[in-house]
Amino acid sequence: SIPPLDCKSKLKIMLKYHFIFWDNRECRIIVEEPYRMLSDLSNGWLNSLEGVNTVIKNLLKLSNGELSCYSWGGSDYCEIDSYKDKSTVFYEFGENEIEMVTDDLLKLMQDWKIYLETNLH
Repeated sequence: SIPPLDCKSKLKIMLKYHFIFWDNRECRIIVEEPYRMLSDLSNGWLNSLEGVNTVIKNLLKLSNGELSCYSWGGSDYCEIDSYKDKSTVFYEFGENEIEMVTDDLLKLMQDWKIYLETNLH
């Protein structure tokens, strides 16, 4: 069994998450409240190194001013509009939203990439 990787960020509301190898077939992000909807980022194309690398590359472009906005997500359950300093997370098919620090999403994706590199075969 692969042990989960625990990580914490510097949000005013602490972003707490870990990763698991679920049902012996796929890696999953597990995020605690109030950002639980971010767990859906491990669905679809963000369950691959290609997808995660694309997100990281574009979030870094926001950070250095090459992009002004980047829209992304794991599924219809969790879509994100990111800007240099903050991001808006739309969840439950866009019926709800919450703001957070973009750098914390970048850190989550960088940690997720490390976990995928270690556990994907």
